[in-house]
Amino acid sequence: GCCFCRWTSEMLLQSLLLHARASQPCLNSPAMAAGNGQFALPVKAEVRSERWMGSASRSERAVRINVMRPALDALPGSGGRPVPATTVGHCGVVVLDVDETGFHTECSTVRPRAMLTGTVFVKPRFRRQGVAQRLVREAETHARLWGFSELLLPVDPKNAAAHRLYEKLGYVKIKASAGEAKQVTLKRNLWAPNLHTAHSMLNRHTEVQ
Repeated sequence: GCCFCRWTSEMLLQSLLLHARASQPCLNSPAMAAGNGQFALPVKAEVRSERWMGSASRSERAVRINVMRPALDALPGSGGRPVPATTVGHCGVVVLDVDETGFHTECSTVRPRAMLTGTVFVKPRFRRQGVAQRLVREAETHARLWGFSELLLPVDPKNAAAHRLYEKLGYVKIKASAGEAKQVTLKRNLWAPNLHTAHSMLNRHTEVQ
C-alpha cells in the first residue's frame, strides 16, 4: 500500500512538472507573432467531441475530437475587431474490428479495438503549442471510457515528425505491422503504471494563441 502511494505521488508530481513545462509558450511558434511585433496572449482552448458520422466504424463508438480557440473580443493586429471561435486541430477515434496489428484481416485475433483514425491535424499557426498531444490524450480518454486497455494508432512509416510525437507520448511500434502496407501501427497500454498514464489521466489544460 505504501509503495503504491509513493509511486502514485511521484508520478503525479512528475506529471505536473511535465505539464507545467509543456504549458510554457513556445517563442518560436508561428502564433507568437501577432502583427506589428506584438504578442497574442494565450487563451484556454476548448475541447468538443461529437459523433463522427463519416467514420468507417459500424458501431456507435466513433467520435470526432476538436480543439477550439474560443471567440475573443480582439487580438493584436485585428484592428479591435472581434475574433470568432475557430477549430485549431482535430482527430477521430473509433472502434474497428481489426487484428492485433491494426489491419482488417481474416486472422483469429480480429476483435473490436479502439483506434485513432483520420489525421491528427493541427493548423500550422497553432502548432508547437501542445494541441496534437491534447488530441491524442482526449482520444485515450474515450478509449478508456469504452472499456479498452489499448489504443492503436496507424502512421505513415515515412512521417518522422508523427513518429517522434507518438513515441514521446509512450507509443511503441507493433513490429508485425511493418510490411508492404502504407502504414505501420503503434500502440500504448492505457493503464500501464507509468508517467504517460498519469499525465494522460490528469485534468488537461491547453493554451493557444
